[in-house]
Parts: sequence; structure tokens; C-alpha cells
Amino acid sequence: MEKEAPRILIVDDDLDFASLLTDVFSQASYDVEMTGEPTKVEELVRSMDFSLVVTDLRMPGLNGFELAKKIKAIKTELPIIMVSGFLESKDREKMESEGIVGLYEKPLSVFSLLKNAAKLIAEGKSKTKKASSETVEKPGDANDLGFPFKALPCQSDASHAFAESIYRMRNRRQNLCIVTPRGTPTRAIAEDFFSWLNPETADSRIIEPNDFSLELLEQIAREAGEKKLESFVISIPETERLDPGQQKQLARGSRKGTFSDHWEGHFRFIFMIGSDVETLYQEGVLSDELYLSMGGSELHVPLLSDCPDDIEAAARAAETEDGDSLSWDADAINLLRGRDWPGNFTELRKVLFRLQQNYSGRPLSARDVLEAMNEDESAVSPKARSENISLFETLDACRSSYLLALSDLVDGDTAVIASIAEVPQEFVEKVLSN
Repeated sequence: MEKEAPRILIVDDDLDFASLLTDVFSQASYDVEMTGEPTKVEELVRSMDFSLVVTDLRMPGLNGFELAKKIKAIKTELPIIMVSGFLESKDREKMESEGIVGLYEKPLSVFSLLKNAAKLIAEGKSKTKKASSETVEKPGDANDLGFPFKALPCQSDASHAFAESIYRMRNRRQNLCIVTPRGTPTRAIAEDFFSWLNPETADSRIIEPNDFSLELLEQIAREAGEKKLESFVISIPETERLDPGQQKQLARGSRKGTFSDHWEGHFRFIFMIGSDVETLYQEGVLSDELYLSMGGSELHVPLLSDCPDDIEAAARAAETEDGDSLSWDADAINLLRGRDWPGNFTELRKVLFRLQQNYSGRPLSARDVLEAMNEDESAVSPKARSENISLFETLDACRSSYLLALSDLVDGDTAVIASIAEVPQEFVEKVLSN
């Protein structure tokens, strides 16, 4: 059973702005109460269980600071965020003394507001649990997750924490943004997420940017309605590649009720993006409509360089074509663990693949690893290197043979082959079918 959504109270005498905030938080799957009369807030706080209050600073009859005092007198731990059309230095000083946890100036950053709100609500829940119990359960030191997650080895603290964070998001309604550095196994992460859904009530699909359209969403909604599904989760790798028209369609498709003629359930989107939402929006990559519909939850896949234990785990799991494990000396493992890996898992897989292909049976040395790491640079022309073109984009004559060899190694999984070789999956399927 899905947990009850946190409830937020919006207080602003400017009803248009209050309605805007209500829409923003509702899109992020919060329950929202709105009032334009600050004098009614005390009664609301006493009668309803709120996780956060967002209030205007300057209102007739009762300003934000006065209102905050009344709220704190009723519920000390209830976090309060204030917004205002203009701020003075004394406002910020008073905010700290009055225990106000956030102060935003209009026009405000919606995504920043949502992120801060989610953080404050989570902190509020933590304080409540701590107050009700003298002992806090401490997670075990073992790396066993307790749930299936194959995309990352999760032997390092950073990857382990990411896996736990995304798992906690599995049953929520709000959209989710996942920042995926270059070389991240984005599709594998999406497939792991999909595996946690209840197949009786939900379905899922990965939609590539080139394939996305409002018509496709409508088709999926019709099929979901026929199956009587409650939800449908869609992951879009490299969401920032959507053109302005597609972004507008996606924003429309994510609105509640867009497909109500065909389906009573809801879409949930997982936006895989190369940088954080705020940066992409400020750079003009994301449209206003899509920005507002992306939700307030953002997770970051850790860089491989921050996960040295994952690097070692992947290396020790590597096998020859006959299924024999590779043998490593300590210097070789240390060299792998200490590399920056700008291409992350894709780059690591390339290096491991070369080592597998050339494995003679003796323990792999640091020299073997260095040669595998430097193969791109020795095989590609200076011009190609200066343009940062990969080996797989320049050696067209060898590409088909390489893809066929990869197919044998990964049992024909075209998605994995495409990820390792950094080519479109459609190209892989075409080569393997010939």
C-alpha cells in the first residue's frame, strides 16, 4: 500500500501566486492546502498534520514572522519556508533568529524550492522518529542491499547509497530525475527500477529521445487503460536531447488528466539527464514547461572514480570466454582503482574486454592494464584524438567484427553491446542481423 503523501500548507494573500505554488507542489505529488488568510493558519495547523508550511513574508494583518511564531507555538518542529517579492538584510537576520529554515525571493527557482522542501520534510520525519525512540537503528556494515540491483556492483559506499536512495523512490508518484555522468549504465538502472514495480498494477518502458511523442504516450495510456493498470513508469535516457516541441509534449503528457479519456491511472517519468536540472534550465536546455513538470527529486549516479571497490569488484568478476576468472596481481588492481575513469563504466568495460581478449592465463600485471588503457590512443590518428572521437567511431572496418565478438561475450544483449561500443542499439541490431 502506498504511503500517504506529505501535506504542505501554502499561505499567501496573493491567490494567483498561491495557486501557482499549489500546482507546483501538487505536480510533485504532495497533498496541498492553500489559504489566503493568515489568521486561519492556527486553526489549520491544529486540525491537520502538515509536513511543511510555505508562507509569504509580507501579508496584511499578520506578516510571515508573526505567523511563524504562532505556528512554532503549536508545532515546534514544523519547518517553515518564506517567500517574498523583495528582501532586506534584516529579514535574513530575523529569519535565523526565528527558526525559519528557508527564505526565497520572487521570482524563485521552483526546482530549488522543491529540493529544499523535500530535504526539510525528510529531516522533519527523522526528528520525529528520533524523538519517539531513544535508539536509532544503525545500518549494518555489510554491502548486501536486500533487494535486486544489477546495474552497479554497489561495493563502495557511494554506489551503495545511490542504490538505497533510488530503491526508496520506487513507490512514489512524483517524477524522478537521475543525473547520469557519461558512461553510466542508464538503461540497466532503469531496468532495475522497473523490476521493483508490482506487475499487477504497473508497467514500464524505456523511450529513447528520438522515439518520443505525445502520440506514443497516448498509445501507451490506451494500452494501460485496457490492462486496468494504476501506473506506468517511463524512463527517458538523455532527456535533455528532446527538442523544444518534444519537451512541450512531454510536459503536457505528464499533467494529471491529459489522458483521462483512455485511462484513470497516472504516468511517472524517470528523467535521465547529464547534468543537474537547475544547470540545464539556466543554460536554456530545458523549457519552462518541462522544468516545472520534472518534480523535486534528484539523484546523482556516483562517478566510477568515487567507487574504487566497485572497480575492483568488476575486475575480479571478469571472465574469459571459457568462463575462467582472470587472475590479477596487486599492482594491476591498484592501478585500476586509482584511475580517474572519465568514461566511467563504459570505459572500464572496454579496458576489461581488451584484457579478456588478450588473457594468457598468467596474473595480469600493471603493464597489461596500462596497455589496455592506452589502446585507444595508440590505435587512433592524432586528428581523431584531438576531436575526442572514440576508437569505435573511427575504425569502421573493424566495427562489425568487434560487435560480433561482443555479442558472443554478453549473450547477444544488444543494449549492453551498444553501451560498451558507444553506438546506437539500432546499429547493433542491424549488424547482428546481417
